[in-house]
Amino acid sequence: MRLLYFSNSYIPSKDANSVHVMKMCHSFSKLASVTLYGSYGSEVGDPFKYYGITNRFDLVRLPKVKTFSSSVKYLINTIRSVKASKDSLVYGRNSLAVLLLSLKKMDVIYESHTLPSGLLRITLEKLLFRQRSFKKLVVISDALKHDYLKTFPKMCESMILVAHDGADIPTISLQNSTQNFKKAGQQLKLQGGYIGHL
Repeated sequence: MRLLYFSNSYIPSKDANSVHVMKMCHSFSKLASVTLYGSYGSEVGDPFKYYGITNRFDLVRLPKVKTFSSSVKYLINTIRSVKASKDSLVYGRNSLAVLLLSLKKMDVIYESHTLPSGLLRITLEKLLFRQRSFKKLVVISDALKHDYLKTFPKMCESMILVAHDGADIPTISLQNSTQNFKKAGQQLKLQGGYIGHL
């Protein structure tokens, strides 16, 4: 199978969404041939090394664009170059890209982390959900699934998959890490949390 992943992420960058997208493609590449479409990031160096990824996949990065109209034009030209095939599946967080590829009769899966708020995104998603080639909406929480069903009442519940965000298991020893945290001679337990952006 050939998986085409479309994202708005800048790669490499310190943005949380770029980490998420690269890790997702890394996992997908164990099951299929993957091509990730993103944009050039502000960081330098090998993007695979930057994210600690060993399984390589095809990475197509588009130049950063300054205006909305130029970004749409560039995206359309990129999508025109994508050839539909029976074994291709489009996956992405870029609603415009996913919609345009669905119009090319390519099977698409759309991932959303927030409910659409602006008129443009609401319209794009409404059009996307009406396409026959639209196969699934992936959301990151049960609450977001509920909100989507409320906002798009014609959407069937079975069309939404809840896939909670995750993280790689740390390779450092927690016992060694806590040795650096001491107060009044007492050992403190290491606690960690992730809030979306560092």
